[in-house]
Amino acid sequence: MILELTKGAALLLSLCYLETFIRRYLHRNPTYQAVSLGILYGTICVVGMLAPIHFSEGVILDARSVVIAIAALFGGPLCSLVAAAIAATYRLWLGGAGTLIGVTTIFVSLAMGLLYRYGRGRFGWGVGASNLFLFGFLLHLVCIASFVMLPTAAAVNFFQNVAFPIIVVFTPATVLLGWMVRDIRIQLDTAENLKATSDALGESERRFRAIFDHSPNGITLKDENGTYLIVNKAFARWQNLEPHEIIGKSLADLHAAGQVAEINRVDQQVAFEGRFVSGKGIREYADGVIRDVNVTKLPVTLKDGCKKATLTILTDITEITRTEKELRRAYDDAVAANRSKSDFLARMSHEFRTPLNAILGFSDVLRNQYMGDATTERAQEYANDIHVSADLLLELVNDLLDISAIESGRIQVDQEAIDVRAVLDECLRTLKYRLDSKRITTDLLIPDNARPLLADRRSLKQIVLNLLTNAIKFTQEGGNIKLGLKQSGNMTAIVVADNGKGIEAELLHNLMSPDTVFASNSHVSQEGWGLGLPIVRGLAEMHGGRINIESYAQQGTTVEVMFPNELQGHAL
Repeated sequence: MILELTKGAALLLSLCYLETFIRRYLHRNPTYQAVSLGILYGTICVVGMLAPIHFSEGVILDARSVVIAIAALFGGPLCSLVAAAIAATYRLWLGGAGTLIGVTTIFVSLAMGLLYRYGRGRFGWGVGASNLFLFGFLLHLVCIASFVMLPTAAAVNFFQNVAFPIIVVFTPATVLLGWMVRDIRIQLDTAENLKATSDALGESERRFRAIFDHSPNGITLKDENGTYLIVNKAFARWQNLEPHEIIGKSLADLHAAGQVAEINRVDQQVAFEGRFVSGKGIREYADGVIRDVNVTKLPVTLKDGCKKATLTILTDITEITRTEKELRRAYDDAVAANRSKSDFLARMSHEFRTPLNAILGFSDVLRNQYMGDATTERAQEYANDIHVSADLLLELVNDLLDISAIESGRIQVDQEAIDVRAVLDECLRTLKYRLDSKRITTDLLIPDNARPLLADRRSLKQIVLNLLTNAIKFTQEGGNIKLGLKQSGNMTAIVVADNGKGIEAELLHNLMSPDTVFASNSHVSQEGWGLGLPIVRGLAEMHGGRINIESYAQQGTTVEVMFPNELQGHAL
């Protein structure tokens, strides 16, 4: 009998290898896996009942208790319920005197297996050999006890002849089957973990490679001898090479001789002293670009634990550096402009204060009759001084308004064909008093065949008046001013030349700035260029033209304002 039981147990154990395939191919769907394993275990029970040991009529012995218990212990409730249902259905179909005992054995095994499973999860019961042996022993003691339901004679015969062999065979079978299922689960779990780990490592490597190769930073790994072990695409692109063409090369193969020694010194320091180094530098690469780079170096120990390496990350900050310089330059320009504005306002305060003081002073004298019995001639002299000061003040205000209008784009150009001679004659008549007061002679030089000038009449007149006014200010008594017209190609030039004291060469480049003071005494407005030239430049550019100035100290100044001979049709 022991031999027959052993043969049955061996058959059942060998069939349990099918679990490996089910667990392997259905591991992604736990429900299908549990049902499939339940069918497998139930089928094994049926196979066992197909070739049982017949104890008596209708009473059979097989290893279904082992299979159902292990199914419950390792497969869980769903798996073991499916297996128990299949086994119990088949046992009921077989019928006989031992049907109740057979079904009872199935559900006792199910209950004890689930109880053991609960103890594993709740109390940490192990599944070692001793634990499985004790479980198998208790399981089959309970199963054997169910045979008391047999008639007395049959029960006595069972306990005398069969109980012990069942304990001897099925208890070790429980241990063996438990070991096998446990090992199968461990192997499959290990394989899944290894695969998951391998997949994770592969995905991690792909992500690292994607970041490494697509990083805009140049990244390299060099050994202690300065030989490149790894480089990314950005660094290779700077060298006009592919990454695999750089690996194995040394610093000297890629960098200028003047840079190699310094780079190698820092690399050695990082590798052997384990120091983190960060700083900025300038590198010239094979692609011909000189880059400002932010250099970060990290020490790396290679896999054997002995060799040292240096990881270098090079961030191209050329554009950032250029932007910083431009921002710094813009800041400096803004500071200078602010300072110039302050100087300009200070100067203009003096310019306004001079005629205002005269107006207030002379008007106060007249109002309060401080002159006593002064003659009408003296009163007229004071009134004339008031008029001159008010005229000067009006001129300053008009200049400021013109500068403001030009800079804000509020002046509209209405170009028309203008007789330049008529405009120049009108301007000379307007300034005749100033010219005569300094006994300055004028020469009007206009070709007989001069063509009309395309310009805005008001702007042209303002340009000529400003140029003549400046020339008068800087021309000594008895001097001469030449006013003329030049036409050539597609340009027409208005020329004003004086033989006055001129302008020093170092001041010429500032002539167009409204906040620059050229007069030796900034408190005397009549001796400063003031806002005249900036207004002239703005009006000329508004026509699409330009202004040129030539001046030499004590030799005079020549100003040319050039206009294109085509309609511009735009406004500043």
